[in-house]
Amino acid sequence: MIHGIRSHEIRVQEQLPTMVPDTSPILSFCIATFNRREMASALVRDILASDQPVEVCIHVDGSTDGTLEELLSIEDSRLTVTSGTNSGSAGSRRVAISKAKGKFIAIYDDDDQIIGQNIPSIIDQLIACTDKSLCGIVVHYVEADGRLHGSPFVRRRTNFLQMRFDDHVKGDKREIVRSEILKPVVEKYYKGARRVPTSLLWYKVALDYDVMCVDQAIGVKCYLPGGLTSAIDSVKKGSPWPMLRHKMTIVAGFLFRRHRSLRAAGRSLLSSVFYCAFAFRQVLTNGK
Repeated sequence: MIHGIRSHEIRVQEQLPTMVPDTSPILSFCIATFNRREMASALVRDILASDQPVEVCIHVDGSTDGTLEELLSIEDSRLTVTSGTNSGSAGSRRVAISKAKGKFIAIYDDDDQIIGQNIPSIIDQLIACTDKSLCGIVVHYVEADGRLHGSPFVRRRTNFLQMRFDDHVKGDKREIVRSEILKPVVEKYYKGARRVPTSLLWYKVALDYDVMCVDQAIGVKCYLPGGLTSAIDSVKKGSPWPMLRHKMTIVAGFLFRRHRSLRAAGRSLLSSVFYCAFAFRQVLTNGK
């Protein structure tokens, strides 16, 4: 009692915000597919057989062999299937990547195979990748007989340009990159294009970010007859603008000291002249 007035203790109960657990996937496998129903569906099923926090985003690029129907028959909330008229590998990959909700993205080919037992350790590596100067990790492919595809990594931390042109790491590797880094690059360089070398994405990322090399394999690399690899020269000539950007990014990487290969920079500069000629010829042809 103070001066005849009873004092009351007023307790204000602070309303704490309800913490909603983050249930978004760690890794999104983004796939473009065209008329490879059996291989595409097998790859999707093998990925989804994992109990890890992964998802699959696959775009059916105008297939006529029942791929879409086969994929839609797979009942799994971690699967996103989109489809449209044939727009080429770049256009269909762009759609698949735009649907990804994972913290990291791996671009997969529909004729590759997954090594499911290695997914948990790959996820652990991604969770441990907290350094914001790193774009993510890069891992291996193996051949069908289990041998390493290409050559081993030379150093633990590098960037994609240094890895290729200073360390001379050969063969296909699987780059797994943070979504917030990769998506803007894909949107900028894949929009409106039918075919873009995926290495253009990695080299653009390499101008600003390093990557951790992990000596594990996530997939088996396959090259089927009739694929892009079997006709790579004609594909490059038919996509001169992306190839020009690709070559100029290698030159920029040298100027920004992201790699030290004068030879790679010089050859890329000469190749730029070659692709410039094809690019302007394409402009003149389309203008007729």
